[in-house]
Amino acid sequence: MPVDHRVGVVADGFQAPRRYELGDNDISAWEADAKGEVKDPWQKIAWLVVIASETKDVFTLLASSKGALDAVAELSRAHSKEARKKPGVLPLVSLEVDAYQHPDRKIGRVKFPVLNIIEYVAAARLERLPDDAPAAAPERPKASITFDKRVPDQPPPIDADPSADLEPIDDDIQF
Repeated sequence: MPVDHRVGVVADGFQAPRRYELGDNDISAWEADAKGEVKDPWQKIAWLVVIASETKDVFTLLASSKGALDAVAELSRAHSKEARKKPGVLPLVSLEVDAYQHPDRKIGRVKFPVLNIIEYVAAARLERLPDDAPAAAPERPKASITFDKRVPDQPPPIDADPSADLEPIDDDIQF
């Protein structure tokens, strides 16, 4: 669980802070990961609020890997150009997957998300609610960037199953 974060909406002009501005700059105080390498307590994460075009369900895509951060950044760049020309439109996006062979053969093929803009639609089209939906309209999709500071709590008991409370994901794209 993050104990601190810096977050803002890109469309509102938020600029992510530089790493040195976040504090915790003493690398000797950082914890080591399973490989014994020190891990920065601050992690860059992009949040992308999306609305399912058919159901109007609202989801938040959290991107923290380099490939996912790059995908959200590319989508944001492409959309910002179109939004300046045509205010009130949002991209209809497909979520796909691509891969590359990592230079370290032990790692193998690395999959990453690709967010392709199919077309632009009127934002109002996505705000129409199904008949049985609550009265409040969903938020328009926004991209934001955050830095989360993670400080580990007590480790879970050895016999604890971290996936016990999770439901299986049923989709065709695997990362």
